[in-house]
Amino acid sequence: MITFDFDLERAKAGDPVCMRNGTPVDIIAFISSGSKYTLKGACGCNWTNTGKYRAHDDDDSVYDLRMKYPSSGDWIDWNGGECPVDGDLLVEIVFRYDNSIDQFSNASNFYWLHSGYPGDIIAYKIIEEKQEVEKEYKKWGEMTTEEHKDLVYAYYVEKKKIEFRRDEHSKEWVTCYPVWPPEYYYRIAETKPEIDWDHVHHDFNYLAEDDDGSPRLFPYEPKRFSDQWNLAGPGDEVSASSHASYKPGTCDWKDSLIKRPS
Repeated sequence: MITFDFDLERAKAGDPVCMRNGTPVDIIAFISSGSKYTLKGACGCNWTNTGKYRAHDDDDSVYDLRMKYPSSGDWIDWNGGECPVDGDLLVEIVFRYDNSIDQFSNASNFYWLHSGYPGDIIAYKIIEEKQEVEKEYKKWGEMTTEEHKDLVYAYYVEKKKIEFRRDEHSKEWVTCYPVWPPEYYYRIAETKPEIDWDHVHHDFNYLAEDDDGSPRLFPYEPKRFSDQWNLAGPGDEVSASSHASYKPGTCDWKDSLIKRPS
């Protein structure tokens, strides 16, 4: 099999996209999963860098065309597997379908295994280590009177849980019966979304909220893609906002996934 590099913009414009012995070769067939789809030249083809294409003047040869990734930097081809880098690294990725390049995001936000679907990652590039901006919290002794009232009201009236930590750099928060020492950091405990699963169709077993707060129900465990949750394979997903029992969570969206109780 011969591998060609070609220019995506030329392909979209309908121009010949590969050369053989100095002569432009047009493409008339797209081969996918053993099936052949007839094309009329290059124009109108939804080019993929993993697709195989047949030249009109050589029906015995199938060419594996590789698009030149349109961003600068070192791209690494990816054939599927566990996440190849530290999850906190910021990466840019290329999906199998139409070679679209996703926005930068943490590597842990993507599904790296291959399922044979358009959402498979076929290439990635490490950008830099993402610097997470952590929400700032105050010691009890540094809070204003209004901030004190908010915490006390949440605990005694709204019956919300209160968490504390001793060190501002610690990531561990501990649920407590607050006695409010001035050197401790306090916050209202973060919560995951809730829903009455008895009112949810049995086909749906997971609930998660996207970065914009949109809640959705999934038939099986979704994966994080960029700033939202998506299924890595076939299946339907529905909004959970119409359920009267749905209660939004206050946790980070990346921690919002919950499963139907067994």
